[in-house]
Amino acid sequence: MQETFAQVLKGLRLKLDLTQEGLAEAAGVSPQAISLLERGVRRFPQRVTLDRLADALRLSPTERSAFERLAARGVVPTDPTDDSLSTGTAWSIPRELPMATTTFVGRRSQLSALVGRLTNGSARPGSPTLATIQGMAGVGKTALALQVAHSVAGRYPDGAVFVDLRGFGPGAPMTPLAALGQILRATGVSPDDVPGRLEDAAATYRTRLADRKMLVVLDNAVEVAQVDDLLPAAPGCSVVITSRNTLTTIGAGLHLQLDPMSRGDSLDLLTAISGADRSDPDAQIVAELCGNLPLAISVAGAWLARRPEWTPTDLAARLGDESRRLDLLGSDDLDVRTSLSFSIEQLAGTNTDRDTAAIRALALLSIPDGPDITAEIAAPLLNVSSLDADRALERLVDLHLLESASPGRYHLHDLVRTYAGELVAPDDRTVAFDRYLSFHVAAAWRVTELSDSGSVRMKWYSERRCSRGPEMTSTGEGINWLERELANVLSLISQAASLPEHSDGAAGLVIGLFRYFTGCGHLSSWLETIDTVLEAEIEPWCRAQLDADAGIALAELGRFDESLARLSAAAQTFETAGDVRGQSLAANNMARLLNRLGRFHDARPFAEHALELNSSLADVRGIGRAILSLSEIYGEIGDHQAELEHVVQARELYREAGDVSGAANSLIDAAVAYSRLGLTTQALTTARQGLAELERLGLTANRSDGYCWLGWILARGDRHQEAVISYEAGLELALDLTDHRREAQIRRRLGTSQLALADTDEGMMNLEFASVFFREHNPRAADQISELLDNPDLATEVARRPGLL
Repeated sequence: MQETFAQVLKGLRLKLDLTQEGLAEAAGVSPQAISLLERGVRRFPQRVTLDRLADALRLSPTERSAFERLAARGVVPTDPTDDSLSTGTAWSIPRELPMATTTFVGRRSQLSALVGRLTNGSARPGSPTLATIQGMAGVGKTALALQVAHSVAGRYPDGAVFVDLRGFGPGAPMTPLAALGQILRATGVSPDDVPGRLEDAAATYRTRLADRKMLVVLDNAVEVAQVDDLLPAAPGCSVVITSRNTLTTIGAGLHLQLDPMSRGDSLDLLTAISGADRSDPDAQIVAELCGNLPLAISVAGAWLARRPEWTPTDLAARLGDESRRLDLLGSDDLDVRTSLSFSIEQLAGTNTDRDTAAIRALALLSIPDGPDITAEIAAPLLNVSSLDADRALERLVDLHLLESASPGRYHLHDLVRTYAGELVAPDDRTVAFDRYLSFHVAAAWRVTELSDSGSVRMKWYSERRCSRGPEMTSTGEGINWLERELANVLSLISQAASLPEHSDGAAGLVIGLFRYFTGCGHLSSWLETIDTVLEAEIEPWCRAQLDADAGIALAELGRFDESLARLSAAAQTFETAGDVRGQSLAANNMARLLNRLGRFHDARPFAEHALELNSSLADVRGIGRAILSLSEIYGEIGDHQAELEHVVQARELYREAGDVSGAANSLIDAAVAYSRLGLTTQALTTARQGLAELERLGLTANRSDGYCWLGWILARGDRHQEAVISYEAGLELALDLTDHRREAQIRRRLGTSQLALADTDEGMMNLEFASVFFREHNPRAADQISELLDNPDLATEVARRPGLL
């Protein structure tokens, strides 16, 4: 039976044969104060009163300590082995914290947050101060918890206990009853007195800690239910819980998500363990190959420490082989693969459909090389609905086997991906990857179908259509989808091209992305993917089409000689294959490129040949495209009436063919022709109509060109202030696209208008930027810019020219 402070005070007074008045006189307090304390009316004396009473009662240091704790809480169990103050179950102060790691580095912000919570947290009545540390296997949760616990242990005079709940590891997780028994025994309860029922043990635990100041570390918890009964109802206590699982339903004041270490901290940890030179670049590579995961870095560091003849270069070379990486990252009781396997075993042990699906999902998620994934994209990979994919992904996030940096987007840690890849059967890998690739192929071709259903490219997809992609109802929606998923799409192309059974799918995906790349830019990425696929074994038509597309990308990048070579190669392959349609495309692209280079007379035969070939095919759209190329040539040689007539004719043909993007672009071409004919009002109206159509279609690159031409029309009418606004709108889009050719083209026109407005500094800066680009890519344009740089007074005259400047 525990005694109150009032009972103990009275007993100590009588033991000295003192009256209340006598004790009051000896302690220098009022008799009324003694009376109130002994009757329990005033339960907690002030500190000065407590010190005076302890002195007057001549308490030993042990008695004084117990007396002070009793005064702070009103009740105290006694220790019969010393000169105790009361009777009852002994309280043994536990000091159970394991040793903190001697190589702990970094985690400064997390340490600060946890220490602050455990030292300054104001727990509400009836609840302790709670903090959870959650994260993936091997991320250093226990090391951080111990570092924090040792830092604050001095603030908990009633001790600190550490319980490994074994939530993830060999054997079954510790039961709450077993954990309670361990804590109770640590505080002095004999094994025979530990209750055998969970409810009784929990009640004893809460009673025993009710007025204590003790730190409880619950390590490696599996779920909330395992720790619920281990939380004391004492505001003086603090509890730190670590888990791989998400425990946010616990009402903790701090839920700390622990991620892999920063690059700098990873390198510090590796060098602290191994003694390696921190400045060695291969040491950084080792840390990165360990995924900045403390457990993996600790193993790698131990390898170097045990093998002095090894250098970080040697270890980096071995870890670079992904098939052996997890074998190397295992040593004694430190093993990354084993640690990760415990999470899978925990899932498998539940025998629920949800967790079985999560295990299967983890394995299949390792297949794509992309940086992240969504439930929508995971669905075909897993061969389930988007809803079921979302459930599986979120379950993996709960266990920190999958990370989610932003809502709806998920990614695997590199070492988890490697481990998960070991769980996939070869046949399952091939079938799942095929579903994943087919989904993205369908997405790319859906954009083509929405924007240009009459494209001859559609023949490739219509012959192979076998999968559904994401839901898309407009070109803009489709382009936005591809923009969001671009990094994954580019990674998929590279991965598919490296697999012989999927190389044709990779080629089809790139060909299907033509509308996306020509509308949104990313030209360097486009060219890189084309060349990646061309290294694989693909059918001749795909090879020719990709060479033709490479020619277009190179022209947009200003690499004109390379563009001509690739277009010529495409034409030859199409001719060898007897593909007249392909020959017409190559010829038309050659005409446009030569015209851009100022080789108007060389360009015209190619445009006329393209017109002839398309006429033989009765290809209305192809005829329109060839006629538009002829209009551009007429425009450059100064026959603007013929230019306008050809543009109008091309627009009608595009509309007849259902080519909405071609019809929209031809409005911009018509506006240019109107301006060259002096019909400024009609030119402005037409240009703005074309811009509205291009915006509706979501064609960013074409809008950039449209704004540039609108600015040019305004500048020709000496409306330079308006022209600058239009140029800047086009420049902003070009910068978003990282399209340096468009940027240079707009800057030279923008700079011209700025000079006309006497904004010399800005104008010269823009012209000099353009000059540097065109000096390398188009010397003719660079010469025109130099003329203006040498004589800025020519700006107004140059802006009025009907040509490019």
